Amino acid sequence: MPKIFISYRRSDSEDIAGRIYDRLAAHFGKDSIFFDVDAIPFGEDLRDYINASLDQCQVVLAVIGKTWLTVTDENGNRRIDNPADWVRLELEEALNRKGQVSVIPLLVSRATLPAPNDLPPSLAALAYRNAAQARPNPDFHGDVSRLIVQLERYFDRLNAPPALVSTPAIKPNATARKPPAVPQTYRQEAVGWAPPTSPNPQPTNSTACSGSCDHLLVWHALIWNLNG
Repeated sequence: MPKIFISYRRSDSEDIAGRIYDRLAAHFGKDSIFFDVDAIPFGEDLRDYINASLDQCQVVLAVIGKTWLTVTDENGNRRIDNPADWVRLELEEALNRKGQVSVIPLLVSRATLPAPNDLPPSLAALAYRNAAQARPNPDFHGDVSRLIVQLERYFDRLNAPPALVSTPAIKPNATARKPPAVPQTYRQEAVGWAPPTSPNPQPTNSTACSGSCDHLLVWHALIWNLNG
């Protein structure tokens, strides 16, 4: 089930944030939308509660109106500069979950996205996010419908099964080359090495062997001594 966290500042955009919630809840279901911190139990650490809520969410909508950045506390200081500001805590935690939570600035009442230098350093990355918008009537419903379409596509990508990577089959090499034959110049016999037997031996004439036979015997004796 998709989970959407709506971050907004009451003094800036309470009415329009309520209308956005109604549209999203009608489409995704009320259980899919975390909208208000009024549900936080008394005594609960706000940081722990925000972290637990963000653990269940895939998208954070940062609703930004015309006074979202400049609204001040009773001492005249910008609320966004207070490290304990609820809106600042929500967005800091969301931006720190890069790759886990998509943070989408949602500009309402024709507001513009703050510049990086106008934000605390921990929120500067928000200025570089591609923003959606929810303009006043007659554009409100069309803008929110486009937002819903984009959210559906995002959730579809998250829930898509991982693509299977096919491994090409290894085909046997039908033309494998055989190792070259080593020519046999000599064959080993029981005693040493001797010239190979001729494939077509010629008959010898014992009567024709005179002094040449003596030389042949000497040659064999010499080979015997060398091998021995």
